[in-house]
Amino acid sequence: MPQKELKKHLMQLKKEDLIKEIEKLYKKFKPVQEYYSMELSRNTGNVLEKYKTQLCKEYFPERGYGRARASVARNIISEFTKISVFDIDLIELMLYRVELCVEFTESYGDISESFYTSTENAFDRVCKLIVKNKHQDQFIERCTTLVNNTRNCGWGFYDTLSDIFYGYFKQKL
Repeated sequence: MPQKELKKHLMQLKKEDLIKEIEKLYKKFKPVQEYYSMELSRNTGNVLEKYKTQLCKEYFPERGYGRARASVARNIISEFTKISVFDIDLIELMLYRVELCVEFTESYGDISESFYTSTENAFDRVCKLIVKNKHQDQFIERCTTLVNNTRNCGWGFYDTLSDIFYGYFKQKL
C-alpha cells in the first residue's frame, strides 16, 4: 500500500482508533517498541547497548573466534538506523563498529583486503556523519586513537584511515 493511501486511511480514523492502531503495532513489532523507547526517553543508552552487544558478539563471541562479517555489522547498524532518534547514537554505534574492527585485527593479525576496505568505508561514513552533525569535538579524540591504533597494520590500513581522518578533521596525526 502506498504511503498516500495509508495517510488517507489514517486521516479517516478517530483519535481513539489511531491510539488503538499504534498500541497494536507496539505490541506486535519489536522495532516499534524500540523506536518509541528511543523517541520517548531521554536515556537511549539501553537500546544502544543492545545493538553494541550484537556488534561485539560478531567480532568477539563468548566462545570461539569472531566472524567479523561486514554484512552482519551493516545489517545491525541498518536496523538501528530505522529506530534511532538522535544522530549521536547512530554515530556512537558506527564508530564502535570501526573500533571493534581495529581491535579484531590487533587480536588476530592481518585479515583480508576486503576486511580493511570495508572498515575504511565504514570509517569514512562515520566521519562524514560526525562532521555533518558538527560533533567533531565529541569524537575527535576517539577517532585519533582509533587511527593511531592501526599504525602496525598491513594493507595500507593506517595510511587510508589517516587520509580519511585528515580529509574530515583537517588535522595531522
